[in-house]
Amino acid sequence: MKRSINPKILVQTLIKIYNDGFYPQVTIHRPWSLANPTISGELAEPKVLKYYLISEFDYLLKKGATIKITKSRKRLLPQQPDFYKNLDESNIDLRKKRLFLFTPERIELSVQRIKHYTGLEASNVQNYVLLTNYNMYMEIFKKHFPKVLSSPSNVQMPTIHYKLPQKQGISMINIGVGPSNAKNIMDHLAVLRPKLVILIGHCGGGTKPPANRRHGSPHWIYKKRLCL
Repeated sequence: MKRSINPKILVQTLIKIYNDGFYPQVTIHRPWSLANPTISGELAEPKVLKYYLISEFDYLLKKGATIKITKSRKRLLPQQPDFYKNLDESNIDLRKKRLFLFTPERIELSVQRIKHYTGLEASNVQNYVLLTNYNMYMEIFKKHFPKVLSSPSNVQMPTIHYKLPQKQGISMINIGVGPSNAKNIMDHLAVLRPKLVILIGHCGGGTKPPANRRHGSPHWIYKKRLCL
């Protein structure tokens, strides 16, 4: 068990446990919460989620929370049947708050899928994401930001990352045609907790967040014609 008031050290502890082949368990006691003071859950891919976790831990610690990190069960491989059993989100406990909305297997699957679709590691995704299905927007983006990390040419969803420290840059993903593609990539991006996702294309105006929007996703996709 590890304790620390430094969120960066907490995240390094998570990374070490994960690299040793186990899922880390995080238990948080929040004295200000009368209804649900203690929340707990497993995490995965802490290196990919590093800056998000540092931010969350820093906020909780400053409010007076106590954070404990322990070693949980062994990590599962996608070839193991139990890996997919743990992807079921039908009985998710929303009292766990956003830090534990996804099982570790779900996080791992999404990180793998992002790499599969974009050809780039999920750790490259920035806090601000633009989705489009028009290659012209990708070209305009690269013209304004020439020093970007680009996908290989043969991927399903071409992606470019304008990277800044602490993920404060912009990622643009060409999702192709169809709302199913948008839902698919959003399901996977949600585990990374981007601060903003905007869909740019030919549809003007904005949409209010639907009442049944998927838990854990960024506030909503804001649709607007945008000239870069």
